[in-house]
Amino acid sequence: MNPKLGIIKQCIIKAYNREIKELHFYMTLLQKPVSNVTIHVDIKRRFRSTFATFEIDACQFFRSTRRNPIANAVYSFFHLQVYSNINHTCPYDHDVVVDSLRIADHINLPVPLGLGEYEIKTYWYVLKKLSVIINVNFMISE
Repeated sequence: MNPKLGIIKQCIIKAYNREIKELHFYMTLLQKPVSNVTIHVDIKRRFRSTFATFEIDACQFFRSTRRNPIANAVYSFFHLQVYSNINHTCPYDHDVVVDSLRIADHINLPVPLGLGEYEIKTYWYVLKKLSVIINVNFMISE
């Protein structure tokens, strides 16, 4: 993460019970307001080539009802409009909070994916400068 953009004060995954985990995330923005955010996303099966890649103008994403279908599915699936304060258009002039986002072991995905290991890499650009990289790895099994 670009230290000039912000400071991550909390990033914890807590076990709520055996099957459900909760994500708690808090980032203090040092450069406010943030008004130009682009997210580049690569989705691939582990150790294979990328099968989906796209870019999202995060500010436009909330302004429009014609959203990228994959990005909209992920946003809706995790209920980020409920568990986070990143649920409005730019500018962002406040800290970024994700509170008690629940992640269950057994989930119904909004897109069809086969069994195997997957990797989602996101590159967050603020004012056209790479500022944050977030990688998520998960496995789909029977």
